[in-house]
Amino acid sequence: MPSTPGIAAASEEELVERFRATGEDCCFEELYRRSRRRVFGVCLRVVGDLSQAEDLCHDAFLRAFQGFGRFEGTTFASWVCRIGINLSLNALRRRSLAERAAREPEPAVVPASAERRLVSREALARAASIIEGLEPRQRRVFLLRHLDELSHAAIAARTGWSADEVRSFLQNARRNFRLAWEAAEGERPGARVSHG
Repeated sequence: MPSTPGIAAASEEELVERFRATGEDCCFEELYRRSRRRVFGVCLRVVGDLSQAEDLCHDAFLRAFQGFGRFEGTTFASWVCRIGINLSLNALRRRSLAERAAREPEPAVVPASAERRLVSREALARAASIIEGLEPRQRRVFLLRHLDELSHAAIAARTGWSADEVRSFLQNARRNFRLAWEAAEGERPGARVSHG
């Protein structure tokens, strides 16, 4: 495709001003051509994945195009690199959260058959008694999670415990609840509640 006269020889500042004034796509395309490799490079250094870096680079230029009116100060390339870095860091955070969620234990508190039996007053009383018998830290996170429906992060913020401590207390509380429930049902008469 033949280039528009003057585009290839124009400075970055001239291209920016021309695009700002006229909205000519050829100006933005030239800015893209000159800075794409640099933006792709910073995205790749952050996420370490070629395919994802390519997508993030594309998204960075799309955002730059859509938000061009907000561009001021630094060079165009530096501005788009900053957008790319922010997108890449957000992608890393999402990846980390997804990996952490995949490692989380199943949220089921008791077996499905036991949950169905909780409708009876006797079973509710038994459940309350088991919860009351949990070690205090376990009981607190158990109730905050399953009664107040707070997230791990919200529980940590409320109690002052670390996220790892919250996770450990909750895992132990769920296990001990299940063991005590099964023992009460006669499924595991010798089950013992441990504290941790």
